[in-house]
Amino acid sequence: MAKIAKAPEEKIISSRSLILDSAISIAIVAVILYFIGIDKILVEFSHINYIYLALSAFFLFLMYVVMSARLNLILRELGVKLKFMDIFRMHVVGMLLSDFTPARTGYLMVAYGLTKKHGVPEEKSTVAVLGPQIYDFMAKVILGTIALTYLLN
Repeated sequence: MAKIAKAPEEKIISSRSLILDSAISIAIVAVILYFIGIDKILVEFSHINYIYLALSAFFLFLMYVVMSARLNLILRELGVKLKFMDIFRMHVVGMLLSDFTPARTGYLMVAYGLTKKHGVPEEKSTVAVLGPQIYDFMAKVILGTIALTYLLN
């Protein structure tokens, strides 16, 4: 699918939005540093096992790659061909948003982004995002039930 060119006004708005988002993020970090104190934060950083941190970052990245590949596969089956990196970027944004929204609903922004930024039809982007989520949910319920049964016996 061809990318839809942004109008100059949209580029200005998105640049302003990026600047505003960055300013808010910096302000939040500054408030955290002010109230907690940089000395306490540095003490906590000195206790981190950096091998475990690197391993967790590696496996998080690997999970993002696999989930993006799954999304790419579903979209291709639906007749939508996008670059893997475009899908990967959308997935990462969706995962980040899902960390801050109730019931991880921020991940639905992946479908919205695929539609708005890449021209994927709404029904295809929604199916590609929600379909696997249904299977993930069913697996969690089944495995949770098995674990609960095991713990209660």
